Amino acid sequence: MKTTAPIHSVEDKYGIVSRSNYLPRPAREPAMLRQLLSITQTAERLRVRPEYVRELVAKKRLSFTHGEQLDAADVERLAALMEKLRKNGIATLVEITAQGDPKKQ
Repeated sequence: MKTTAPIHSVEDKYGIVSRSNYLPRPAREPAMLRQLLSITQTAERLRVRPEYVRELVAKKRLSFTHGEQLDAADVERLAALMEKLRKNGIATLVEITAQGDPKKQ
């Protein structure tokens, strides 16, 4: 004779997973909650001189968010790319160029 565990709730009966396990992710943080970095902090993160950070802003690679502060997420994306370029050199440049070339996609 087959025995089954007693059913204590509707979730048990129908195998419903509790909604608390599937809470929606919070929306992207509002601009006011973004972490901002100074030019000096940005230079340290990118491992460059503060003057070069100003050049990056002038070339529109980075942009000031509030006064002379930069968005940490933008700095982190650029830092990752620069680190990849430092490690892989020309191979990374070829990869970036290929991603932008519609013939190779």
